[in-house]
Amino acid sequence: MEEHDLLTRLKSEIEPDLAPVRPLGAPSSRALWLLATWVVLMGGILAVFGPRQDIGVLGLWRSVGFSMIEVAFCFMLVIISLRFSIPALAGSLSTALLWVAGALLVHFLISWATLGRSAVSPASGHEWRAGLACLSAITVLSLAPLALAAVLMLRGLLMRPILAFVLAGLASGLGAEAAWRLHCTYSNWDHVLTFHSGALILLPLVASVAAVFVGRSARSAR
Repeated sequence: MEEHDLLTRLKSEIEPDLAPVRPLGAPSSRALWLLATWVVLMGGILAVFGPRQDIGVLGLWRSVGFSMIEVAFCFMLVIISLRFSIPALAGSLSTALLWVAGALLVHFLISWATLGRSAVSPASGHEWRAGLACLSAITVLSLAPLALAAVLMLRGLLMRPILAFVLAGLASGLGAEAAWRLHCTYSNWDHVLTFHSGALILLPLVASVAAVFVGRSARSAR
């Protein structure tokens, strides 16, 4: 078969499947949707549930300021996860893990600084009730950002789906925790490490399971 005939045949085979697509935006521009979601969550928490009782003691910087720092790290984590949906931009595993470590470190430092200014604990006998309420709230608040991040990632070609979903899960959990801490008054380590930080561990696990499910669905659809 001559080269011209081969190219003509290939074109005729491929052409029926060709369709216009919407260009994929840069990871930073797509991540702005998540940034807006977390800012709305923070405003919604304050409007619906009210600010934490010790916000006057903490001041604007240790309350809203600290939460905004967490959201900034969420933004970077989402950008990295979205980069894994563009083969030419996919970063290294070490860079991703460095940002994960940095985000968790910031969370612990913010918790420590908050405790240093206002050491409020749940009433005796109500520790688990208050803790599970926070764990549930942070988890529920994380679901919408995680779903949005998944949609944004799946528009591209994921090179490392589990890692990308784990990054998005951690970002979603940290963003939800940043919003919820504006309402939750408790700052003792037993509460924060067990339930707030526990949610940050739970969400990446949920996201990794979702990544496996999405991968299997994609393979079965082929």
